[in-house]
Amino acid sequence: MTSAKALAQKLVSTFHLDASERVVFSGGVPGSLMQSAVLELLVHHKTFPPHWSLEKPFDGAILTLRADGSCQVTWKGEMGVGRYETIETLEYLDAGVAVGEYVRRFFGREVDGIPINWSA
Repeated sequence: MTSAKALAQKLVSTFHLDASERVVFSGGVPGSLMQSAVLELLVHHKTFPPHWSLEKPFDGAILTLRADGSCQVTWKGEMGVGRYETIETLEYLDAGVAVGEYVRRFFGREVDGIPINWSA
């Protein structure tokens, strides 16, 4: 059986879990687990989501970790059909704070129909 930590990393990376994997989070995925999954992936890859790029179009945000532990969060949105522009760029001295705010704003109340339990 795959661990809850590994499944949380898959969920935040792919925004999807298979039916058999969802059983682990039948009561919802803890928000703290989502945050730790994003932070771990950010530290490992230096950007999150790791397969996104600032140079390519996207709707959402990319976190960029700097060598000093600070973090930049760049939010983009679709401003026209297939045209994405930067909405805002936020700077954080602490990557943990950046991740906490990002996860709540980006994922909101659920991911792929799996509720996020922000009190856990």
